[in-house]
Amino acid sequence: MISRSNPIILAPGHEITSSGICKKRAVLDTLPMKHVLGRIEIEANRGAPNRPLDVDFFGSVSTYKQYKKAMSRKDWITSDLLFFTALASDSGAYRRLLETEEWSWAFNGWLRRTASTMPLAYRWIDPGELESLKSGTFRNRVEKGPTQRNHKAFSLNPDLKFLARTVMITVPLATGMRDSLRCVRYTALPRDILEEDEAICDPKNIKHSSEAEIRVPDGTAIPHGTAISVEDGTRIDKSVLAGLEKWCAITI
Repeated sequence: MISRSNPIILAPGHEITSSGICKKRAVLDTLPMKHVLGRIEIEANRGAPNRPLDVDFFGSVSTYKQYKKAMSRKDWITSDLLFFTALASDSGAYRRLLETEEWSWAFNGWLRRTASTMPLAYRWIDPGELESLKSGTFRNRVEKGPTQRNHKAFSLNPDLKFLARTVMITVPLATGMRDSLRCVRYTALPRDILEEDEAICDPKNIKHSSEAEIRVPDGTAIPHGTAISVEDGTRIDKSVLAGLEKWCAITI
């Protein structure tokens, strides 16, 4: 619960208002999901810095290197302060970003509420991922060398579609799933994380809000009632599907 009176400190000397967040959340709560995601996309574009975060943005090579090093360590305290200090020289861009951050906080509250009531979550995959479902749990594959994420990502947005992926998993948010899930925390601040280095608790930039992403820990049981739908023309070795009927209803 956000207090309407207390400011929220993003970095020393940089804050947003809880009253502004509450007003924006009240707007989102009146809208259907499609319009919520559309509104947040508009705000994300409006608040994004209009120049690259390079040496010129930070004013010196040493500051830029310090920023990049902090980002690589996920040291958001350091990187955010460096970012705000540089951005503050452009008062218009600075105000727009703070406004967008209030929308981000409002959206995060909306996402948590939606995750607690939505009956289903969705994940588009490529056929190769089906093999990982045979254990009866959601398990990640190694994505880059020895690196492996510790979670499986889903979306609350039924209209989200990754064009290169042709298999849809529809998952009931039954008790086990709902108890395990964590909503992504979106922010207007830069959050550049390689996909294979993404941890379950890591935030995302608000430009990805259309994903309305939730995550469950690696090894979460696949709930009964899960459905797999394969698009026409998708080539799948039938042996890959063998055994999945124990957990999933399959439509080809």
